Amino acid sequence: MKAQLSVMQMELKKSIDSNFQGIFDRLTVVEANDRSFQDEIIELKNVVQNEIKRSIDNHLETILTRLTVVESNVSSSQVEIDKLKKCQLDSASSIRDLNNVVAEIEERNTRSLNVLLFNISESAATSYTQKINDDLQHVMTILSPLGSFSPPIKVIRIGTYRPNYSRLLRLTYESMEVARSILRSNKGNPNKRQHFKPDLTKAQREYNNAVYSEFKDRISKGEADIMIKYRNNQPFIMKKTSNNPHVNLN
Repeated sequence: MKAQLSVMQMELKKSIDSNFQGIFDRLTVVEANDRSFQDEIIELKNVVQNEIKRSIDNHLETILTRLTVVESNVSSSQVEIDKLKKCQLDSASSIRDLNNVVAEIEERNTRSLNVLLFNISESAATSYTQKINDDLQHVMTILSPLGSFSPPIKVIRIGTYRPNYSRLLRLTYESMEVARSILRSNKGNPNKRQHFKPDLTKAQREYNNAVYSEFKDRISKGEADIMIKYRNNQPFIMKKTSNNPHVNLN
């Protein structure tokens, strides 16, 4: 009986050991499968992450490309806008220039009726009318030896009165032909102190001063074969010739 129990105990132990061993083997397989599953999960995770990164990179590249195109279009549009603005400014500038030209022409036409007379002593009369009459008498006295000229329709002193100083006289005639005739006759005027000159605009005076300044500068640098001549009352510099050996500043 004891022997049978011992045998049964041994068989039971073997059975239990066998069952536990089976359980341990299955656990080992499960653990192995779990590690393999974890590896697959990690690999899948890496694949997913790489795909996401690649997709993001592709989208970013597409976005950057489109942004570049947009920036290029914006830049081109800005260039066109700048061109339009420049055209507008050029147009406005052209209009201003045209207006200036028209104003200059109108002023020259107005001043072409005038003649300036220098170095005429001012009247000591107290009456304004008498002063004008005295000035007019001086004018006609100077014009008499130069030709037959009608009196000017207007005589006025230019500038503010100062003691012991003779302001220039501006004479206004009905036509520019009379004013031009007086200026032409002025070339033969023996009285060089009391002389006539055209009534120039500011632009004309600035041009004349620039020509005179250039002439003096070139003369000071040794360019002695040049002279100033006039064409339509405007000075210009030219080379001296055998026909024109002298400087003309009249």
